[in-house]
Amino acid sequence: MAELLDHVSQEMTKLYPLIVDLHTASLGNILTLLQVISDLMRHPVPPQVARRILRPQDDRFNLPGLHTITTAELVSAIESFMMACDTAQMYADVILRHTTRLRTADTIEGNMLDLILDFHIFVEGDLTKIALLLADLAPLPHTGDVLPKEMTRSLLQCYSGTVCSFPNILRCLKRFIYEHDSEERPTSVIAGHLLPSQSRPQLPGPTDPPPRHQLDTSFPGPTCSPWRETLREWLIDCEVFEAVPQIEFPWEDPDSSNPGKSWAALLDFFRALQGNVTNWIRKMERNGMNTLAPHGKDLFGSEGVKASIRAELRLDLKLNKDAWKALSGQEEEDWVSHLVITDSQQRRLSNPRIIAWNAGPHGYRNSREEIWSIFA
Repeated sequence: MAELLDHVSQEMTKLYPLIVDLHTASLGNILTLLQVISDLMRHPVPPQVARRILRPQDDRFNLPGLHTITTAELVSAIESFMMACDTAQMYADVILRHTTRLRTADTIEGNMLDLILDFHIFVEGDLTKIALLLADLAPLPHTGDVLPKEMTRSLLQCYSGTVCSFPNILRCLKRFIYEHDSEERPTSVIAGHLLPSQSRPQLPGPTDPPPRHQLDTSFPGPTCSPWRETLREWLIDCEVFEAVPQIEFPWEDPDSSNPGKSWAALLDFFRALQGNVTNWIRKMERNGMNTLAPHGKDLFGSEGVKASIRAELRLDLKLNKDAWKALSGQEEEDWVSHLVITDSQQRRLSNPRIIAWNAGPHGYRNSREEIWSIFA
């Protein structure tokens, strides 16, 4: 035990300045640090689990009163879970990558601050006009794709009304800045939106990002055994027992430092809200999204904790938009953050799983639809 404590103390001495820089860049925001926790574990981590890791003192069955942590709490979260075989370098690479991304986002946002303010004043905070800007700023191949209304509201965290505040626009734009991004393209796109639509020049398309070094998962990362145990407990609480063994295996490219990679998943989910989100969740299960699927079932499923709330509000349980409306702003933000993390990391599933075959005594037509939804 003495040797372990001495080892951890030495490694934490090396890490401490990096952790302080990360806390400063992230403002201690738990949902921002969620990306760091996921990359260290090389597996997506739900916000609920990140809170248990970073704020173990909170009531695990309720949303915490605070959504940030102190530097001391971040240091403690890493120090208390460091194992004898872990080294500072295993943590340093991930911490530096995310600190750099956050600092880059701050720099770009700062340089564009006056232009973004001009745009906000010009459109008078109108959500519809801001949605058009977000569509033009989207990464390839989704540049210009129309955003579903619910997606616009969630990304901007404007859950009612038709006007978005200036800080919310800044927060949204900053969220999707990559460490290799420059301000050239977003500046020209925003400047174009300051002109009447008929007078706008042809906007430049997004350029492909520079080749990115893909993490080599053959090199050892931090053990994170206690963190994995916390994730395991959450999966068991959700009764997703088949997913428990999978958390020991790192994802193919467990790097979430480019949130723009998640744009396709965001569009896919919010479009599913117009149809059948149940089939969308089943697709997540087949694709091995072991944490996203139970989170979705909890929020949208007929037996999830929110189903009774929808019933009390007399919302149609079959309407996915109503299921979304029953969520609080924090629950929506947790879901979007989880979705961004999961699709920013990449997993190759060589043997997609069939979740269900016997659809039960629903008759031929309903059973056939259930079976075919598996392959949708």
